[in-house]
Amino acid sequence: MNQELDASSDPDVSEVRRLAAAWLAAERTRDISALLEMVTEDAVFLMLGGRSIAGRPAIEALYQRFFGSFGVEHEATIAEVRVHGDWAITWGSERMTLTPSVGGAPTTLQGFGMSLLRRGIDRR
Repeated sequence: MNQELDASSDPDVSEVRRLAAAWLAAERTRDISALLEMVTEDAVFLMLGGRSIAGRPAIEALYQRFFGSFGVEHEATIAEVRVHGDWAITWGSERMTLTPSVGGAPTTLQGFGMSLLRRGIDRR
């Protein structure tokens, strides 16, 4: 890992890490409004199976269905953050356990994830 690009003293890297922690906290409390505050109007989520979800209204609907269908335990560890101007790339490992709201055995998903982030006009 390039310490110059992922230095803990870099305020941009610290902000990316803060955003990731805030995201997980909002998921734990099922706070869809907080999640939506962290995405831009033109945000795109790439989903399993080749689908994509684009825009805040679609992301809101996704999380309403998701939280209505499952109990969620989500852990993520950032392995690396690279910041270039208004863009950041971060990747790491994730583990998510989904428990159906209607009962049934939980399913655990584990793997790697990557996010491409763009600083908003509010400079966050």
